[in-house]
Amino acid sequence: MKKEFSICILPLAVSLLSGCHSASTPIKPESLCPEPAASQSVMLCVTSLPDNHPEGEPVYLAGTMNQWHAGGDPNKEVILKDNGNGSYSHELSFDKIGDIHLYKFTRGNWGAVEIDKDRYDAPNRSVQFTGDKQTIMQTIDKWADLEGGSLGSRPTLVGKLETLTATFPQNDGERTIRIWLPENYDADRKKPYPVIYAWDGQNLFDKQTAGYGMEWQLDETLTELGEEYVVVGFDSPQDALPRYIEYSGLDWTHPTVGEVKARGSETVDFVVDQLIPQLEKRYNLSSNPADRTLMGSSMGGYITLFAMSYRPGVFGTGLALSHATSDHYGGKQLREYFQKNGFASDARLYLDMGGQETVGPWGPEEWLAGHHAMVAALQEAGINIRHQVFDDGVHDETAWAKRFPGIFQTVVKQPL
Repeated sequence: MKKEFSICILPLAVSLLSGCHSASTPIKPESLCPEPAASQSVMLCVTSLPDNHPEGEPVYLAGTMNQWHAGGDPNKEVILKDNGNGSYSHELSFDKIGDIHLYKFTRGNWGAVEIDKDRYDAPNRSVQFTGDKQTIMQTIDKWADLEGGSLGSRPTLVGKLETLTATFPQNDGERTIRIWLPENYDADRKKPYPVIYAWDGQNLFDKQTAGYGMEWQLDETLTELGEEYVVVGFDSPQDALPRYIEYSGLDWTHPTVGEVKARGSETVDFVVDQLIPQLEKRYNLSSNPADRTLMGSSMGGYITLFAMSYRPGVFGTGLALSHATSDHYGGKQLREYFQKNGFASDARLYLDMGGQETVGPWGPEEWLAGHHAMVAALQEAGINIRHQVFDDGVHDETAWAKRFPGIFQTVVKQPL
């Protein structure tokens, strides 16, 4: 369907004599797209579909505006309007200037999602409302199901990565442990290497292994900075409920998934008492808490904070990015736990949140409320923390990758 439209309007006598070559004029894509009608909206307009797009099939929009629903539920699905001229559009509403939506196009299910021209996963698209009338023209290269499936994400690993396997106490089968080593790693170096231990290890180094085709880029960042740190990543369960169970320190009830019977204390004990000692035997890693950083995002941020309190003195620094500690995630109980149990006196804690975080039914208001409530509770308890809000920050690995270099240099490398 990638066609060039042309208009040829000439008097019949002239066209018979000379044809219409000189009058052929390509239609500009923008002329195919309607302008937004509402004051707080942006018009998304697809002006080109893959050549093999099934005739008459609709195009769907899946993203933060409808909880990433690809299609099949009339209460959530978003179908682009067929404008009858080869373009498809949807007028996307926003609450206020600066708000951001992330999205992808599908044909009604995730098996038929858009992919790039080389058959790799297409990255999430993003649009921010500026307050001005805006029509964004876009093209779709290929549909995954019509090309034999996606090839996944492009490999992006930089440096040396080794892997081990371990069975976590939740009996989730063998899990990968990823160990990233600096360029000049020396197993016999007199001074052991400082270590960053991180949750959701599959998302740290390589888009090809990342759950959503987005990664933290820890390998690129530390290489570029020339920092000689080892990074150890613990892969997490791929399904939501097992991950909630493994990363929760206290029981809570998720409004849509249901009851979460926390086993986070088992997770932390297994990492501290079994995995880390084994890793320190195999690699030249520092056992000094001041050289150990624990890090995670979302529920990984929750379990990071919990671990810093539950096993005080094991990790010197805890980084909790976009921490899932609002009341929807059992935040009230967690705050009370911290106020009662505290942290090591020399613990360094960092918390942050993005001003555009949206996950499931909860948008920025809920996520920011959780952040501010946790910060207030820790400060009231006299706990020394550093915290910040990134106004344009969204809830994904690309956003965390963008934040990490500054966090590393000002928190991990520098005292609070």
